[in-house]
Amino acid sequence: MKKMTKIYLTMLVALVLAVATACSSDKKDKDDNGAVTEPDTNVEQPTDNDTDGKDKGDKEEPANNEEKPNEPELEEAEPTEQDQKIVDDMKKEEGVENAVAYVTDDGYVLTTFEVEESMTEDKAKTLAEQYSEKLAKEYPDHVIDIEVKQGENLLTTLTVEPKK
Repeated sequence: MKKMTKIYLTMLVALVLAVATACSSDKKDKDDNGAVTEPDTNVEQPTDNDTDGKDKGDKEEPANNEEKPNEPELEEAEPTEQDQKIVDDMKKEEGVENAVAYVTDDGYVLTTFEVEESMTEDKAKTLAEQYSEKLAKEYPDHVIDIEVKQGENLLTTLTVEPKK
């Protein structure tokens, strides 16, 4: 009995040491000769000693005599107003928990429906199509962009360009 107990205890200690060694590994590998090597991550780590004032991801500015390539200037479109009448109508729809509809100065109507978990994707598409028609009549010169979200999931999107 004592001999079996010694064997079990020895096996138990060996198992505990093996698990402890495996769990405490700091991701160092051994090469063919048994020498410990660090994993190659090929990731440049930023240092606080960078004194050039630029981030590594910044694009280099052209020299004084060089021209920048033709890049369009992007203006940020800020929502200027929310169409409260449309929002109120949207919120009355069955299965809609919340809704927003912004009209921007640069010709967009941005709408988002937040719907209940019970709404199907087909119902969401029908809802988006219904409001795209309403909004296109009210804002004929605007791009209509509609999203229908269910929690974090996007059920459907619909974009309608203005008729010319």
